[in-house]
Amino acid sequence: MFEKTAVLAGGTTLPSDLYRLSEVYSNTSGVLRPAEKITLKELNQRRQTKLSGPTSDHPIYTQAGAGIKVYSKASPTVSTILTAAVSCHYIKRPADVIWGYVIVNEQAMYDSGQTTNFELHQSEETNLVIKILELAGIVLNKPGLVQLAGQEEVHIEAIQKQ
Repeated sequence: MFEKTAVLAGGTTLPSDLYRLSEVYSNTSGVLRPAEKITLKELNQRRQTKLSGPTSDHPIYTQAGAGIKVYSKASPTVSTILTAAVSCHYIKRPADVIWGYVIVNEQAMYDSGQTTNFELHQSEETNLVIKILELAGIVLNKPGLVQLAGQEEVHIEAIQKQ
């Protein structure tokens, strides 16, 4: 649900909803090739050697903030920064939840047109329901609900540790 693929604008700008970058690809000559992530220090060292420098078959990239630079070898002596045909595979950040409402007769009324719902992975739905029940039990002063939710949470943690 949160895994996305994007073509990078100008070959350098990462998506605005990026949470974690998985892979960066260079599309040269119609062939999609994964790029290797390196630091700026490693880039300077690799540029000085013919064996480990960037090539069109083995592109490399560096990341700085919300941008990247993908390097490929254009000729035996020059490495270039690719600004086209660069894409990435990433995990996106969930959208912010917005509780939409309008005021009618001094009361808040739900408005689905202004609402952004939770984006949850299916594996998190059970945990969310358990937490809601736990909180509802605390608010309603029903110790049985709180105890049941606590037992269910312990049971899930025990299963995950196996």
